[in-house]
Amino acid sequence: MPARICLVPMLTAFAWAVNISALHAQTPNHPVVPGFDRFFAKAKEANAGAGHLLLVELNCIACHNVPAGKIGDDLKKQAPILDGVGGRVRPSYLRAFLHDPQSAKPGTTMPNLLAALPKEKRGESVEALVHFLASTGSFLDTQPAAKAIAKGKILFHQVGCAACHGPHGIDLKDAVTVLPLGDLAKKYSIVSLTNFLQDPHKTRPSGRMPSLNLNYGEAQDTAHFLLAAHAEVPPAEAFQVDSGMVTKGRAFFASMGCASCHNLKNGNANIVSTLKAPDLVELKASAGCIVGKPSTGKFPRYSLNAAQRAALTAGILAWSKISATSGLRLDARLNIDQTFTAFNCYACHQREGKGGVEASLNEFFVTTQKEMGDEARIPPHLSGVGGKLTSAYLKKVLAEGAADRPYMLTRMPKFGPANVGHLQAALEAADPVPAAPMPTFKVSDKTIKAQGRQMVGNKVFACIKCHNFREFKSGGVQGINMTIMTDRVRREWFTQYLMDPNKYRPGTRMPAVWPLGQSQLPKVLEGDTAQQIEAVWRYLADGPRAAVPYGLGKELMPLVAQETPLIYRNFIEGAGTRAIGVGYPEKINLAFDANDLRYALLWHKDFIDASRHWTNRGEGFQPPLGEGVLRLPSGPTIAHLASKEAPWPTKTLKEKGYQFRGYILDDKLRPTFQYTLGPLHFDDLMLPFSGEPQATAEAPHFQRILTICSENAPENLWYRAAADAQIKELGKGWYAIGKDLKIRLETPEPPVLRTSGSQMELLVPIRGKQTRIVQEMVW
Repeated sequence: MPARICLVPMLTAFAWAVNISALHAQTPNHPVVPGFDRFFAKAKEANAGAGHLLLVELNCIACHNVPAGKIGDDLKKQAPILDGVGGRVRPSYLRAFLHDPQSAKPGTTMPNLLAALPKEKRGESVEALVHFLASTGSFLDTQPAAKAIAKGKILFHQVGCAACHGPHGIDLKDAVTVLPLGDLAKKYSIVSLTNFLQDPHKTRPSGRMPSLNLNYGEAQDTAHFLLAAHAEVPPAEAFQVDSGMVTKGRAFFASMGCASCHNLKNGNANIVSTLKAPDLVELKASAGCIVGKPSTGKFPRYSLNAAQRAALTAGILAWSKISATSGLRLDARLNIDQTFTAFNCYACHQREGKGGVEASLNEFFVTTQKEMGDEARIPPHLSGVGGKLTSAYLKKVLAEGAADRPYMLTRMPKFGPANVGHLQAALEAADPVPAAPMPTFKVSDKTIKAQGRQMVGNKVFACIKCHNFREFKSGGVQGINMTIMTDRVRREWFTQYLMDPNKYRPGTRMPAVWPLGQSQLPKVLEGDTAQQIEAVWRYLADGPRAAVPYGLGKELMPLVAQETPLIYRNFIEGAGTRAIGVGYPEKINLAFDANDLRYALLWHKDFIDASRHWTNRGEGFQPPLGEGVLRLPSGPTIAHLASKEAPWPTKTLKEKGYQFRGYILDDKLRPTFQYTLGPLHFDDLMLPFSGEPQATAEAPHFQRILTICSENAPENLWYRAAADAQIKELGKGWYAIGKDLKIRLETPEPPVLRTSGSQMELLVPIRGKQTRIVQEMVW
């Protein structure tokens, strides 16, 4: 049975440039491996996983041979290719870097190969290597231009560079995923850095530095900014290559271990290293490179800190226990986890609760549509992504990157199929495809697609108000183009997602138009949810050939509820960015704040004018259209109190851990909002009501029915029915709240009227496994 080692995932950061002093409170004097710093640096005990991370990211296995097939290719990291390096890097930088890599570029993983040599021999070796490397190309210099610098600064802070390397000029002490690259102006020219940014895989094929698919102009502008970001761009230097030194340098390159890591052609073949190092399984953890200062010139010096040395020791000891005929076997989840960390996917994405944007870098993820919130600027979580994306799309996005979210300025990078192509099979093996049996239809496929087109249009679910369609922009926010939907996601995932979007992407603005699998359209395809969703899928499956949905591009007039309520999910003034407006045929309306889990607004007569949101970009908040707008108190309506005298908390229900579960519709399509906290389940229903004596048919009011259920009777749980500077009891269950509102309560236990601070509050205790509170509201 092959031996198995649990490899904790490995992380390296993308190689993009910023001023190191802007990113670290202290200049690092050891090789910076962000994955180690994030997951292992503060561990109480060193472990083999941390050691294996360093063995790969410090490229130990380039010198210390691992038998073929004993370690996956995706675990390997190739050093930069040095063909033509003389045309990319300044000779003065090569000299400083070879003499002392850590001083020239603090945090580098490049070891000092010459540290133990006598000073005179070290200088001779460095100079010979500089001449040899400089002989591979001609270095051309230019100065940064002001116009390009300004454009490059914007690109750097928007497309994803800052996600891995932090923003320029800001000290991010807590960002452990940030990788410093030193003073780029001392290293590159505008031309050489531009070429590198446009195609980083050409010289760094292992993909740790991915391509952000910059065109030449974008790469050039970014290069101008990065070089101008330093205090001074070095003047052009005159360097004369000495042929005799080139010959010596070529020999040193082969004998000193350079060729063990770096490819550099001599003629048509790469230079072969003549340095022979023991196999990895033969290493002794107490000697060689791992010790603080190797005693002989044959060992490179990595400037490891104590935690790194301890981790490498643990990794080498664990590796030595693997037999000559066994290797590492990784299951799909471990393979995914390991690859995500090695390629720094966790710097932007979460998967199964791990990783994600660090708090200190969060604000640098930006969007063109702020009104969409985090969903528009933070890259999506990748939990279950193997069961979500189609095989073809998953393969494409891993190999080429993607730009399907027009509102998200952070780009999905291109890592290359050779580096991450194995993830497709691993993700599909790890993530099950949701179940979604194919429904049976009694109508033709043409009719099915016609029904799908109808539902997508503005008369039913109005998907076109948030999603682009072909070349047509949506009337509101610019969501993912619907014509590529079936190319991107699996049919089964699409079906389940439409029934419960929040389950698959918590916090999404995508509404559940089939809440809990219930159809709102009893006359469409037999009122069957599965048939209706399949109809939408088949219509969208025609892609760009699909007929344009009804109502696309047309401005909408004020919304009027006729026989059944209208539900309007958008930005409503006074109800937040996740407002759910409901207009009833009785000419009474409400807005529910799905962020704070509360009714925010009540008003009479006209419902709302949708033209602001359903034309152009749909920016801003739309106020209610009608009259008598009543703004209800902010803050939570439910709270645990230590006693009935305890102050009412200010944190919202969401901040206290409550989860919005969407809404269900009754037979008249009236919504009941649902939310939970652990075992507590809340059903919150508002009904139009015209009962006497406080209201008439001409002035309808609401009856709120709040039902709380729990397996066990809750303790110290209260409902706040009202809060105002003045509350007066009127008798028969009625109360006057301020000047404009009257309420009547039906409760299992008498409410408590109290004064708390500068206001009065009307509280209702919640007891038993089920509590039903009825509250009429007249204004």
